[in-house]
Amino acid sequence: MKQYKITNLLLASLALLIGFTGCKPEPRHEKAKFEVTPTPEDNTFKFDQNGGTQQFTLTTNRRWSITNAGKEDWFTVTPSSDDAKQGGTYTVTISVLPNSGAARVGQFVLKASTRMETYTVMQKSSSGQELAYEPLSVLNELAEGTDRDHAKTIDRDLWIKAVVTTHFEAKQFPFAGYHHIQDAAGNAVVLTLARDTGSPIPFGTEIVANLKGANIKNFSGTVQLEAKGSDLALTPDKGIEPRTVTIEDINSGKCINQYVRLEGVQFAKYQNVKYYDGTYSTKRHTIEDALGNKLTLEIYKNCAWKDKNVPEGSGYMIGIATINISKSGQTFYNFRPTLEENIVLNKPRFSQNEHPLSGGQYLQSAQGRARLQLYSARSRCVDINLSRCVVGAFIGYEWQQKGGRHYAYH
Repeated sequence: MKQYKITNLLLASLALLIGFTGCKPEPRHEKAKFEVTPTPEDNTFKFDQNGGTQQFTLTTNRRWSITNAGKEDWFTVTPSSDDAKQGGTYTVTISVLPNSGAARVGQFVLKASTRMETYTVMQKSSSGQELAYEPLSVLNELAEGTDRDHAKTIDRDLWIKAVVTTHFEAKQFPFAGYHHIQDAAGNAVVLTLARDTGSPIPFGTEIVANLKGANIKNFSGTVQLEAKGSDLALTPDKGIEPRTVTIEDINSGKCINQYVRLEGVQFAKYQNVKYYDGTYSTKRHTIEDALGNKLTLEIYKNCAWKDKNVPEGSGYMIGIATINISKSGQTFYNFRPTLEENIVLNKPRFSQNEHPLSGGQYLQSAQGRARLQLYSARSRCVDINLSRCVVGAFIGYEWQQKGGRHYAYH
């Protein structure tokens, strides 16, 4: 009897212990994160020639450290670490000495576990002038004499500001650390990240960087940079609008590596055609406009939407106008969309003797000349004999007739 009671007691205790253990919540591993407030514009702390101090609040859930990237002696960031704790809220001070010379820029890297971000410290010259960013076009000159197998290292200070125009998650380019970037003037190059120096950079992120020490080369017509991700100051969600161009613009080399929008285009072949199939690194499609201009559209073998069929209709596409110069010296201009949702072909297909113009239509006269038929502001039909290229140049314009002449208004 005693044995029965003891056995029951042990079983009850064991069940109670299991019950408590089962109700205990599982520990969750929280990702490393930090927040800097107030957040400086473009991740840049600006000082005048007199120097001084600025403070920010750092909130993090990990041990953290701050490193002076260029080991500059004219500014300090304190405290630079707090290894004794597992995160919290801290007040950090940036101290800058007076400047008796040219404008200067330095950077520091804030790291908390695997999370890392670069910030810029910028100070005006002794006369009050700010540092001027150089256009990406200067890189074309620096890349002269290089090729895909022979790069050179940039040996001077060269500060740039540009925005990422590609979506790494779409897998439309060779690897995740491969980005197209473009400055405010429309100059564009390719930026790649040196191995194990940073994560892929999202679309619309603004990059501020000193390219001194970066590698540069001309890879089959495209200027390519290779820089360390830790050397880049990144500001997310700056955004960029595509430049509206024509197929003729791309084929004439006016948009090399630019982020562009093509209106009034369609796939030349679309019936049961997949975006990608085969064994080559890219599949090439032909797209066309109603004026008969054609352009090669490229889909990379790892593209996120490669198994889908191309759309039937006409409309617009957004992507990168690329270039490839073969070893024999032949130049090819191409178009590479960067997101599936940026291929919007939701209008009916057109034939080669009409153009989907608002308020009018493109006609072919009996003599074979191009003719644009549009309606004026008074709803009167206006027939205009023009060359095919001129017709294409005035797409989206409002036409009026005054004194026997035709005028176009945008």
